[in-house]
Amino acid sequence: MTQSQVSNAGASTIGFIGTGFDETMTVALKLGSTTVTGTNLSVVSGSHGAAQFNLKGVVAGTYDLVVTKDGVTVTLEKAVTVTANGVGAKLEASLDIPDSVRVGRIYQGWIVYENTGDCDMLVPVFIISSNTNTPVSLTSDNLAVGGQACILATGSPGSAEVLRPGEKGKVAFYFQAINDTFILYDTVVYKADESWPVDECFAPLKESMTDSQWNIVWPRIQSLIGTTWRDYLATLSEISQYLGSVGRNVNDMEDLYRVLVAWATDAHNPMSILTASTDNVVSSSVFTLSFGRTYAGGSMWNRFTDSDLGLGWDHNWNYRLSIESNGNVSFTGPHGISRLFQPGTGTSGTLSYTAAEHGDFGQLIRNADQSYRLTEIDGTIYLFDAIGKLTQVTDANAIKSR
Repeated sequence: MTQSQVSNAGASTIGFIGTGFDETMTVALKLGSTTVTGTNLSVVSGSHGAAQFNLKGVVAGTYDLVVTKDGVTVTLEKAVTVTANGVGAKLEASLDIPDSVRVGRIYQGWIVYENTGDCDMLVPVFIISSNTNTPVSLTSDNLAVGGQACILATGSPGSAEVLRPGEKGKVAFYFQAINDTFILYDTVVYKADESWPVDECFAPLKESMTDSQWNIVWPRIQSLIGTTWRDYLATLSEISQYLGSVGRNVNDMEDLYRVLVAWATDAHNPMSILTASTDNVVSSSVFTLSFGRTYAGGSMWNRFTDSDLGLGWDHNWNYRLSIESNGNVSFTGPHGISRLFQPGTGTSGTLSYTAAEHGDFGQLIRNADQSYRLTEIDGTIYLFDAIGKLTQVTDANAIKSR
């Protein structure tokens, strides 16, 4: 057992060690006629598990732990003592920073926290900031005046969204002393109401989308986080612990939020194309001409890109130019391929452009009639009208398609 003594002031998560654990088993604490069934069961491995028990107001005493799986019940006698008149959850936190610093240097500090109470508390969120414009960040390379660090504390694997009684931890942050007098302080964001709805956390995201986009994204987010503050913290804590298991320690609430949104919008989807079709092919002894369609994969946002064929669809002749207000010209091809050309020199009403990316050998020229000509290194030539619409393609064999 990871907690042998808790109080009846609230709920407590209790860990247990054994063999053969899985998500199908049930756990309970039992004392005489009093039985408290565990909820939020998690099995970290076949030998480690945890469950939360709502002990608020139950009879004080020493309880047995009863585990049932596949019709077989095993009892660990006198496993947990529940005391009366407990203090409940109690957070203690402090900043651990150097006693003296030098102006201009970057230093590491720690937010140190502990649940010194005798029942569970939801993990707190700490905001480290300064009223003296001291740059603060969770990484040493992202310091900015007026910045702040928004830190998610995390609990044990299997119950990462709660701090169990006696559980403690610390998270590093960085700051830079820009003068000889500075103040750092922490603000705790702690919602004791586990059922608090999380809709408002995503209000800025909703405002950045159309209704049709939001109606797709929001159900995806809810499927990941549930509907309550506890659910939200549990998801972010699980993301943080997963990233930690692969060597990335991430406790920044904003970073974890971005990972969550990326999951919901398929930002890491490796499939650039979900489906494709060749609709027509014309062949001769000299050339082959085809028209094919593709439907965008990758990020969900790609499927909201409009085209001649509708949202998310593209075709193999979808080349266009966009003339930007600063004089640059953007060349866009099928599947979102994009290249940037910057204005150079010109004579007799023409203007030459230079590719912005090193290794791009395309040559773009604006003609005197304001049309454009792009010549590729393989000899392919694209012609566009004054508004960037494709008018002709000439391949390396001088065969023209209009």
